[in-house]
Amino acid sequence: MSTDEDFAARLRARAETVAPPVPVDLARVVRRGRRRRATGHAAVAALTVVALGGAGLAASAHLGLVEPTVLRPALPELPWDDDGPAAAPTPSTAPTVQPDGSVVGGVGDPWPGEEPYWYTLSEQTQTANLDGVVSTQTHRSESWHSRERPGLLITDGDPTTASGIGPRVVLGRYRIDGRWVDMVDDPGRLPTDPAALEAVLRDSVEPDRRQGTPDDKVVEMATELVLQGGLLPADLRDAAWQVASAVPGAEVSDGTDSTGRPGQVLRYARSWGDPVTYVRDPATGLMLEVADEMGWHEVYLEQRPSGPPPVQPSLENSGCGQWATC
Repeated sequence: MSTDEDFAARLRARAETVAPPVPVDLARVVRRGRRRRATGHAAVAALTVVALGGAGLAASAHLGLVEPTVLRPALPELPWDDDGPAAAPTPSTAPTVQPDGSVVGGVGDPWPGEEPYWYTLSEQTQTANLDGVVSTQTHRSESWHSRERPGLLITDGDPTTASGIGPRVVLGRYRIDGRWVDMVDDPGRLPTDPAALEAVLRDSVEPDRRQGTPDDKVVEMATELVLQGGLLPADLRDAAWQVASAVPGAEVSDGTDSTGRPGQVLRYARSWGDPVTYVRDPATGLMLEVADEMGWHEVYLEQRPSGPPPVQPSLENSGCGQWATC
């Protein structure tokens, strides 16, 4: 798991201590969201206005649980919007997160064996140069993730830093077969043929999400899939790596990571900043290292199926109101 994900999980947890939790029925949200695609822009505009009146009401309005009594200005259709009516929903295998954090339905963890978690140990180093003064901070992060149950984050091996996180049931937002799917909960919906996966990722580029050119965004989306580790099937991660490797500006070679482990090295020159280098283990397909030449460096020291974490994940140590939104 990347530090961005750790940060997002902790930020989400803190936000829920300020804004009252909003109960969410994921299956109902997906169905309602698909029916409301035709008025999606107005809903976004309404959310912006309602957010000024309270985080709880804004979240409810966005999910379609509460209709805010505000004016909804009509916005023009944009070139990246859907063409025609939304596609009919596929047969439901949508996961439903239970009050105890377990998941009913959906696609389970893909690794063989009975271990309940995918464990990752990584070391992150941030180097900053302020007025000629160079400072470096290094931390170690441990994570226990699952698509089927709540997980846990621990920093620097200190159990007092334990933070519960919800099950990883959703991959993100992708445009598949010409239709937007806001919450992809089945990895099987993404193709494992590199050319087909590249087409999906390029079709999923949005002008107001991520940074840089479409090529920059495709590399970022592809490498994020690789960074999911054991939570995704190996053939999907391999296809994602091949997509990133084929983007113009990517240079691929055999080499090693900073610890001396052999790997496939992908260096990509971004349009908006210094280059970034990824190193992948050719034997397992797992990411070994990400080095951002702007000062960020993360080494993935250990990745494997695992037993339960040393601290039980709970809503109390997560800071969330419910697992479904954690």
